[in-house]
Amino acid sequence: MAYPRNYFEYIAETGDTYGSVAKKFKIGENELRGFNGGAELSSGAVVKIPVAGGGCARGAFYVIRSTDTLKRISERFAVPVDSLLAANPYLNPAHYIPGQIIIIPVSRKSLAFYTLGEGERLVGVLKKYGMDLSMFCALNPGVDPLALCAGMRVCVRKKSGALYRRYTLKPGDTPASVAGRFGISAGCLLAANCAALSSFAPGMVIRVPPEES
Repeated sequence: MAYPRNYFEYIAETGDTYGSVAKKFKIGENELRGFNGGAELSSGAVVKIPVAGGGCARGAFYVIRSTDTLKRISERFAVPVDSLLAANPYLNPAHYIPGQIIIIPVSRKSLAFYTLGEGERLVGVLKKYGMDLSMFCALNPGVDPLALCAGMRVCVRKKSGALYRRYTLKPGDTPASVAGRFGISAGCLLAANCAALSSFAPGMVIRVPPEES
């Protein structure tokens, strides 16, 4: 597996320019041009997109794997599929391929920084914060997860207990009504509970994610 560097590779499409690619990934055109040596773009050309200095301003970059589906990605990051598509307007939900880069619109409120202690290993950090390797890499572009050491500061997903409140469904509750009460979307509520509309029933205890910013 290739671990994150200070850039990821994007395959230029017909009509792409440095300006359009820079706009797509929310970076400066001159920065992008300089990072790629100023070579002119053509369809099929490999363009290096820099991510050093904080990664993606709108969330985190993620490389789609061969076993991924949008639903699985949605559940892994607790982000509604609709939000994934909104953050990636160029993504065709009916046709995406392994290696494709997408943006995970992770709320900054749900992230924190953690400083590794003496002797602490990656597996311990992942277990402590309920993360998997792909999530760690997405939140820490440029960090080799096999080279972590004491004193290193990494980005992690806050513990679920600090993010979610519990709510017991009452007669007449629907995903839309509960979501509206807590200032979130119905899709976000369903993704946080991996639930379908038909599974909501009085007495059921659900997780309510934080209010959307």
